[in-house]
Amino acid sequence: MAEAGSMWVTIAPKLEGGFGGKVADGIGKAFGAVTKGIGVAVAAATGLVVGVTKSFADLEQAIGGVETMFESNAAMVISNSETAYKRAGVNATTYMEQLTSFSARLLQGLGGDTAEAARIADLAMVDMADNANKFGTDIGSIQNAYQGFAKDNYTMLDNLKLGYGGTKKEMQRLLDDAEKMPEAMGRKFNLDNYADMIEAINVVQQNMGVAGTTMLEAEETISGSINMLQASFQDLVAGLGNPAADVAQLATNVVDSFQAVVPNVVKVVNNITDVLPEALQALAPAIVDAVAELLPGILEAATGLIDGLVGGIIDAAPSLVEAAVPLLMSLVNGLTGQVAPLVAAAAEIVTILALGVAEALPELVPAAINMVVEIVQTLLDSLPMILDAGIQLLLALVDGLVEALPNLVEQLGTIVETIIVFVLDAVPELIIAATTLFTALIRAIDLILPPLIATLPKILVTLVTQLIKFIPELILAAVDLLFAIIKAIPLIVPELILAIPLLIVAIVDEFKNAGPRMLEAGKDVIRGFIDGIKSMAGDLISSIKSTVTDALPSFVRKALGIASPSKVFAQLGEMVGLGFEEGLTDSLNKAVDLGVSLVDGFERDTLSVGFGSAHMIGQPVSIADLDRLAARIERACERASTGVLDAWVRSQLGGRQSLFDSASGRGLK
Repeated sequence: MAEAGSMWVTIAPKLEGGFGGKVADGIGKAFGAVTKGIGVAVAAATGLVVGVTKSFADLEQAIGGVETMFESNAAMVISNSETAYKRAGVNATTYMEQLTSFSARLLQGLGGDTAEAARIADLAMVDMADNANKFGTDIGSIQNAYQGFAKDNYTMLDNLKLGYGGTKKEMQRLLDDAEKMPEAMGRKFNLDNYADMIEAINVVQQNMGVAGTTMLEAEETISGSINMLQASFQDLVAGLGNPAADVAQLATNVVDSFQAVVPNVVKVVNNITDVLPEALQALAPAIVDAVAELLPGILEAATGLIDGLVGGIIDAAPSLVEAAVPLLMSLVNGLTGQVAPLVAAAAEIVTILALGVAEALPELVPAAINMVVEIVQTLLDSLPMILDAGIQLLLALVDGLVEALPNLVEQLGTIVETIIVFVLDAVPELIIAATTLFTALIRAIDLILPPLIATLPKILVTLVTQLIKFIPELILAAVDLLFAIIKAIPLIVPELILAIPLLIVAIVDEFKNAGPRMLEAGKDVIRGFIDGIKSMAGDLISSIKSTVTDALPSFVRKALGIASPSKVFAQLGEMVGLGFEEGLTDSLNKAVDLGVSLVDGFERDTLSVGFGSAHMIGQPVSIADLDRLAARIERACERASTGVLDAWVRSQLGGRQSLFDSASGRGLK
């Protein structure tokens, strides 16, 4: 570094002024960037050292407090703290700090028995964690409650959510209830003894199924396993500064904790994998519709933006060219004037670097040779193991190929045929695309290469500088991101599942809103059809007249002396005028009733007889449908007219009814 500084002092005066000053400023910034990168790395290392130092200092202080309170049995407390990460969900330092905060009152109630105090204190720490994990209570509020009990303050007893209020009377009730529980095994609890309070709370939590929750959740839940992982990692950081720590065991604890996290996360990921296709299937239509609806507007806006940008560049081009020419001339003049000092400075830099490398070569060459020898020796030592692994891999590959060979041979023809067909189909397009791409590249190469070559060094320098600068932050961010993703997975899946019904409801609402419009359209179709039927009324009447004429048997017309239908109707009119009121009234009533029934049923028949109501509303009408409908109407009219005629003939035949029935029976209708 001293030689580099000396070199800079020598070169700098030669580069002063004009372009040389800019070059000098650039080199200075480059040195500054390198120095800054080194500073970031040093800061990261310093941060690690500071973090380890602080964690160990806190651990050391916590151990000092335990040794003061528990004296000869301090080792028992320290040993319990080493497994607190999975039993109580806290690191060793936090375990000992919390335990020490109420140990004085605990020892007082136990008459100074430090071994029993260590046992009951551990019981209290685990109970606190179990209670927090079971009821979702903040661990801090529970720790505050236990510290309050040590000072005869019972106002936070309800923080434990065991069904007891925050009063001294309620604490006494808890002790009385605990004595009656099987888990107490006949023990009596005294309100004046803090140790009795802790054990009574433990009995109640055992009876309620709260005990052991922390260890269970550390194995089976994401949040519990993550808490265990964080606590074990904090123990490892503190242990890195402790000369007496078993770092290997601490690292093993971290690995074990991480292995507990993985299956819990995998269960959630598997659930997402199972649910996601169904969710995407439900979401896809809505997404496609939304994109289809928004795409024209987006394209229109993008087209307008591009048109405006191109127009602005075209409008500004003359001014840009006019400003660029003097700038280019100044640059060329500056380079021309500084070529000699710049070349001299470069030559001096190369000379100094060469001298430095030459001085270091005697040490560098042996070190490099030693490194190569070490690598070769390590590879030779590992060669049997590598060869054995390779042989095993090869054997497994051969076994797999042998097992799969029949299926492969069976499908080989299809596979080859499919590939050949695909390649042959794609060859013309591939040739066209390759030709177009190659031609475009050739045309554009003189435009692409100069700016690319000019900016490449700057890009590389900037990239390397920024990578060096942000390496520590990237590592920390990756760790934070991993924990955040793991914690967020249980929150994302319920929200996703809850969103799917809302989407379905929205789609159904849209169909409901469209219902009235669809119904109105169906009504319009039916009205149009009915209007068409009404317009056919004239043809219908003609059909009835024709049917009456054709349906009247010839022997009846002959027996009655009817030469033509017009004469029959003329005679009917005369009969009405001459007084056959009763017979005519009966005939007319029957005819009117039948006609009314026919008219009332027309709209229903056209819907159900001709097409069917569902057909009319939901499907198009074909020519064949109309033909069938006309035939049905014609048959209905024929039956109606025959009924009217039958009623009239019967009223006129009177005593000759049997003759008419006999003729009808012989098929003379």
